[in-house]
Amino acid sequence: MSTAIQIKHNEAAEEWATSADRAVVFSVVKANPEHDPEAALPEGVEAPPAEVQVDYTMPAKPNAGLALRYLKMARQNADFAFSWLLETALGEEGYDALTEELETIDDPAEAQKVMQGVTERIQRVALGGLEGPKA
Repeated sequence: MSTAIQIKHNEAAEEWATSADRAVVFSVVKANPEHDPEAALPEGVEAPPAEVQVDYTMPAKPNAGLALRYLKMARQNADFAFSWLLETALGEEGYDALTEELETIDDPAEAQKVMQGVTERIQRVALGGLEGPKA
């Protein structure tokens, strides 16, 4: 007689979402709010850079439950499922930053190319939680 696998609810199950092990999904170069070209700096102190790179990330090793939830949703409504995955993976701040960045691209084909790269990256990382053993 086989015994079923038992899974107990773990209150720390969401820790993967804030894991230090992150995968960069996309980066944006922004003006540095700390940069003031007119600021008088003490001798030997370097001015902050005019621009900074902001990385938007997701957990590098997401919980397999994320992938299973996405796949179930995708069977019912693929567009909704991917929208959910995008927002879940990037968080509200990352989702808004991606939206703003895409809106600044004048060429629709280029914007589509950027969006495709981001979506492929998110799917690859998210579904990686379901990878089986490597041969």
